[in-house]
Amino acid sequence: MLNRTPTAYALNLIEDARQSGQNLLKGLNITQMELIANQDMAFDDFSQVVDAYESWTTDLNWGFHLGKKLGITAHGALGVCALSANTVGEGLEILCKYIATRSCSINAEFTYAGSGMVAEFLHTGPMRKHLKAMTENLAVVVSNFLVTAVGRSDLELRWCFPYSVPQEMALYHAELPGTFTFDGPKLSVFIPLELGKQISLLRDKHLHQTTRTQCEEALREVQQNPDFAYVTNLVSSSLTKRLAEVEPTTTIPNTADLASYLRMSPRTLMRRLRRNGTSVREIKDALVRDYMLDMLNRGVYSIKDIAEKLGYENPGNFTRACKRLLGDTPFNIRKANQSGRR
Repeated sequence: MLNRTPTAYALNLIEDARQSGQNLLKGLNITQMELIANQDMAFDDFSQVVDAYESWTTDLNWGFHLGKKLGITAHGALGVCALSANTVGEGLEILCKYIATRSCSINAEFTYAGSGMVAEFLHTGPMRKHLKAMTENLAVVVSNFLVTAVGRSDLELRWCFPYSVPQEMALYHAELPGTFTFDGPKLSVFIPLELGKQISLLRDKHLHQTTRTQCEEALREVQQNPDFAYVTNLVSSSLTKRLAEVEPTTTIPNTADLASYLRMSPRTLMRRLRRNGTSVREIKDALVRDYMLDMLNRGVYSIKDIAEKLGYENPGNFTRACKRLLGDTPFNIRKANQSGRR
């Protein structure tokens, strides 16, 4: 499933547009019938479908609506494995651990935090262009898992979203249980320890073991054949940890670090990435470019702080990188954004 994603999401978008006379597959070397016959599709094709859909639709909340159509049960072995786990917390941890087997553009982490558990999700690569819609879609799927496993919707969850407060807050309250904060580094959901320890209504030991084996095999395939998406997730995980630190200490991995983690030589890693038309530098540039522009536009951090958080040794290096990646200096980009808001 290298650099691939489930067809179900694309098919729903394609059918929605088709009913209004729009063909989202125009220009792609794949037909709707071929998508129906397969469980997954090339991620590049999916990205183009999403681009075309967002350019066409007037529905500002299509991410929510797509998530409602395709809940946790639409995610194959991963969805079944999560739902059949012994407890709700174990299911959520499984969802985070194996999500790379279903979507090559999402990085996830599961941790214990004081009186509860936290699941964090980060969209990477081309999907960051559609961050709000993709995040809303994912939040609905995660919520659907929790509600299904527990059997009720009045859950005391705490959500944090990686963008500013949206205008349609009523929809968040209608579709997602819990409370909300915004402007975080990624999507996160906190569940109380008591909820996490609750026995899942759909627990099934045999089914869980069978589907977990399938998830393990799929994850091994991804890890043993690192492509753009998987290496992107490794880099973005370190980068987002660093961004969340008050005093940044997490190191952003270089080629040697990544090769060591993947248990291969740097030369082998570079060769495999070249085969996929990319490199470690290109992957880092794509990630840093997104964060750089986002942080400059928000205006929350000083330029010096942004440089430090993104791993640059001094503001001069950051300015040169900014000009290379964004075409202008940090000061000019921030100034232009502030002028545009007036």
